[in-house]
Amino acid sequence: IECGDIEKENLVIGLGRLNKPWEEFIEIAKAVKAVRSDIKFVITGYASSKERVEELRALARDSVTIMPNIGEDVKRELLCRAKAILNTNPIETFGIAVVEAMSTGAVPIVHRDGGVWFDIVEEGKYGYGYDTINEAVEAVINAISMGSEERQEIRQKATQYTYENFKQRLLSIIKGI
Repeated sequence: IECGDIEKENLVIGLGRLNKPWEEFIEIAKAVKAVRSDIKFVITGYASSKERVEELRALARDSVTIMPNIGEDVKRELLCRAKAILNTNPIETFGIAVVEAMSTGAVPIVHRDGGVWFDIVEEGKYGYGYDTINEAVEAVINAISMGSEERQEIRQKATQYTYENFKQRLLSIIKGI
């Protein structure tokens, strides 16, 4: 994703279907805001039910903004503004939302399990992992403070997952058979 002149902000984004469990994300956001009130949190993604959106808004109160069913242009702007993506889905095999956010220089914060931690974040080389809420809070604060050089490395890692790179790797595997 190309961001142009959009400036990074102290913004942490959660991206995915709103029917997934977001309670841990909200709990982490509340804990971070108790220490750093300048950090903003947004959850966005597809919502099939107004009831779920209202349930999340009630739980989040003033800690997290819930933005259901936004357009691609708004999502792109949020990703470009975000300094971090917090993915609270445990044991996820592959997180395309994480890669998408990384392509804008957003630092991933993920559970220390599953494919996102091992294959994308490479066990902490390209972001942060956590097992507990306290570790997640520390990771969010560290990610917000990360410099632009480190963000560029994360952005570069995400290019590994472009369609063109995927196609080239697949062709080289097929040719090697």
